Amino acid sequence: TDDDLQNNITRNDRLLAFRLAAGWAVKGRWQAFQRCVFVNIVQDFEKTFRADGWLRDDFQFLPQQLNRTLFAWTLSVEMRNRFQSWLENDRRPCPEIDRLRSSTSNNPELLHTLAN
Repeated sequence: TDDDLQNNITRNDRLLAFRLAAGWAVKGRWQAFQRCVFVNIVQDFEKTFRADGWLRDDFQFLPQQLNRTLFAWTLSVEMRNRFQSWLENDRRPCPEIDRLRSSTSNNPELLHTLAN
């Protein structure tokens, strides 16, 4: 029911909220064809900002901007700003990707692919 959706946030709801906050694009998210890279990024962020777990106020149940009849869990404004800033400034790069980048430094096409 609608009440259940508004009162019970699931793991997938949280991940969607982070994907929406990231604009569905995170630089370096595809690491050597590994699965769950974005999930791992969210877990790293959680360890940094909410080591004891997410708070209810970190998320809000709001209508989507493009379709006001569809609702989704989103990050609070404060958490969205923290996450976006962390992605841009504080997230530590993957050492394996750095090694791969240095080994392909003579191939601009591969470097562009790794940057996305």
